[in-house]
Amino acid sequence: MKIAKCTWDAVQDADGYNVYLNGDKVNEELITDTHFYIPGLEPDQYEAYATSVQQGIESDPSNVQVFEISSPPLSTDFGEFEDGDNNQDIAEWISENEDSGTVDLWVVNDEPFGMPLPNEGKAIRDIVANQHQRWLLWDEAGEHNDVQIKSIIGGRFLSTTDGDLAIAARYSSDEENSNTSLVNGYAVGIGDAGGTEDPGSHLSIYKWNDNVLSVIGKVPFEATEEEWINLVLRIEGDSLKAKAWDVGEPEPSSWMLEETDSDHATGRVGIAKTEGINSYVDYFEVESL
Repeated sequence: MKIAKCTWDAVQDADGYNVYLNGDKVNEELITDTHFYIPGLEPDQYEAYATSVQQGIESDPSNVQVFEISSPPLSTDFGEFEDGDNNQDIAEWISENEDSGTVDLWVVNDEPFGMPLPNEGKAIRDIVANQHQRWLLWDEAGEHNDVQIKSIIGGRFLSTTDGDLAIAARYSSDEENSNTSLVNGYAVGIGDAGGTEDPGSHLSIYKWNDNVLSVIGKVPFEATEEEWINLVLRIEGDSLKAKAWDVGEPEPSSWMLEETDSDHATGRVGIAKTEGINSYVDYFEVESL
């Protein structure tokens, strides 16, 4: 929870002041200072104002202050895990829609491909090579409606055998840890989403409806054989936005993809793989909007 500080100008001959938050008075006794701290605020938008009191008569409200309390982003570079840890060791992350009996779906590695990591932490990857969709959900982050996810991913993006990796939001499933579960949600990733008509790597926004995967927007994105890429997905209401850029390069000032879709309203966040192996995640950040 957060604390907000409200301030106002002094009123001559005032006995004191009252402060109101969303129409409700928050002080029990008259305030003699020209500021007041309001504790215990959850993330939300608030409206505050002060009144002066003189000889028992309360003034009209001062200028209304509108402010927003937001949660700080939750992030990880996986540095708390050890090289060789799998999905049974990283308790804060839940592996779903996996092969029955498979344990080592996601393994922490120090330097995949021998490439230095952008951060000082670790990187995780999916090591199972098959055509099943697989998900690693950040249980600690909970469920979100409007959310922005930032991540750093690495992989062999031009390989025809290695699959697409994406960061996902508004994920939901009718059952856990099963190849037969019906998955819903959105994701953004780098991969060959153009098919034979539009070959090459793309930045794509994906959608799952009852486990049916479709591409609702894509734009060509030049990827090399082995590199680290910043990836951002922002979802507000039915607006879906995405951008990507190479680590070490400046962030694009505008969104590269902007789409609308209203099929999924809430769900969990995490990492999705559609097929193949050899894609990595070095950093993951979630910010509730």
